[in-house]
Amino acid sequence: MFFMPTKPSPEEVAEATWKHYQPGAQEFEFDIILRGTIRIDGVDIDCSMGNQGIGKAELERSCMLGFAGRRCVVRPKSDAGPERVILVGFDLVELTNVAIGNGGYADDIWFSRGYFSPNIAQVRIDGLVALATNRINRKRATVDFSGLRHHISITNSQFFRLGSEAADVPYRELPRLTVRVPPTPLDAGQSRDGRRRPRRPRPLLHLAWRGSHHDRAVHHSRTWDSRSWPTTVS
Repeated sequence: MFFMPTKPSPEEVAEATWKHYQPGAQEFEFDIILRGTIRIDGVDIDCSMGNQGIGKAELERSCMLGFAGRRCVVRPKSDAGPERVILVGFDLVELTNVAIGNGGYADDIWFSRGYFSPNIAQVRIDGLVALATNRINRKRATVDFSGLRHHISITNSQFFRLGSEAADVPYRELPRLTVRVPPTPLDAGQSRDGRRRPRRPRPLLHLAWRGSHHDRAVHHSRTWDSRSWPTTVS
């Protein structure tokens, strides 16, 4: 299931404030609209995509639950001027009391690229539980973020893997609301990695979030993998 905002209304197009975009050969005018809230609460998600007759290549580029903004052309390029597009994103995506099972065919929950910043203003996750039981591919994430959000909050959750990856295009070259690209705050409180405890404890912490555009704050959380023992971060 993949969520994307609806196309802009004629009223929204009429009220747009057009900004020029031309980092290279591509040229268009754009405006960004952030609206709409998605709240999902008390849901068990069975991520057994391998039982749905989907090919392996399609699975790798898929997810069980996804969210992204969308690009809508409202005026093609013509003698009147360059192409005009409205980039539409969500104000808030909130997941609470969600349980993940039989994952690993792809990333279970994916906050996808929107190719503009931000394509989702806020992400809040609370009470999400996903263990390593019956996981097909241990390299795939429970929740994965592609691109920037204004704010990410994760509390009281248990992940197999929490991931973040860079966009294909440098952030400074993406269409965006502000001239400066602000760091994305990531607040993670009372959360833990859900993988199996090792037999021998070693004082190693495996918690990583790469990139200069994220401000990390982790409170009362712990993580482990096949080489490390639970470690509390505060």
